[in-house]
Amino acid sequence: MLWQNNGGNIWVKVVHQDQFLIVSNSRIIGIKYLERKMATNLNQPTRKRLEDQGYLVELMERWCPFSKRKHDGFGFADFIAIRRDEVLLVQVTSKANMSSRRKKISEHPNVGIVRESGIRIELWGFYKEGNRWKVKIEDLS
Repeated sequence: MLWQNNGGNIWVKVVHQDQFLIVSNSRIIGIKYLERKMATNLNQPTRKRLEDQGYLVELMERWCPFSKRKHDGFGFADFIAIRRDEVLLVQVTSKANMSSRRKKISEHPNVGIVRESGIRIELWGFYKEGNRWKVKIEDLS
């Protein structure tokens, strides 16, 4: 919690990660809040796209309250989607993060067993074009 001089006699102190006190002549003259961009949840558009393609969809990603982390199904899949004679595992990420997810899937010990069983694996990278979400799909089977 450091004080910072913003020129002249106005000082700023960080109170919280998104809140600053603005002080002049030892008096608080205001509080400034930073606008933080909210993280986008890509689960809803993924589920909708899969259901529109005729799949029965289930989220495999689960939250562990002990470790405070999310764990993927089979260690790498966010969704399992099934339809007649087809099972699909989908890993969802942003388009910019696709290379690290591709590496994570290819190096995971469970991926060989999943591929041998005939389950398809796809990597979906979402990106915004204008005001619309677009998706780049890679087949990693």
